Amino acid sequence: MVCNGLSGAHWTALLHRPGTDGRKIRYLNINDKLADGDGRLLGGMMNASDKLHPTVKAYQVWADALKPILTELLGPPAAVDHAPPPTGDPAAGH
Repeated sequence: MVCNGLSGAHWTALLHRPGTDGRKIRYLNINDKLADGDGRLLGGMMNASDKLHPTVKAYQVWADALKPILTELLGPPAAVDHAPPPTGDPAAGH
């Protein structure tokens, strides 16, 4: 997968250069959760109308991958979640 014109290998090389200690900058590769072995996106990962923006399903894949890192950095989730329920509709809060 290519992001901003750089392949995963290039990003990995950039993130392992001197000064990148893995604590401030982390590379989280979720390509295998979003695409098949040939790099084709799995069904339901991109918005059907524009094929550009991720779907709620894709954002959930990303969120699930971030949970262990966020737990490591911030500690376990609070006993009570005060966040509003997800809607998948950015206009829902207006």
